[in-house]
Amino acid sequence: MPQEQSPPAPVVLIVENDVLLRLVTASNLRDAGFEVIEAANSAEAIRILDCIPVDVLFSGHRHAWHDERACTGATGCTCAGLIRELY
Repeated sequence: MPQEQSPPAPVVLIVENDVLLRLVTASNLRDAGFEVIEAANSAEAIRILDCIPVDVLFSGHRHAWHDERACTGATGCTCAGLIRELY
């Protein structure tokens, strides 16, 4: 009988400039079965989003986004809606 393949793990993009917070969050999400991609800032996040489809964007509420396509100077919370529309 053929083995059933597991569905792919959801891909989470973490955008966080605090290295320790990003590493701990990424580790916990990987342990929970997610595929995790990390970005230290909005410029990295935009480059990733341009190339890789993600299922979840994880950004701190107070993380400042600085990109002309993503709410220059706005918080991560404010930009979530725009990112959803763009990607």
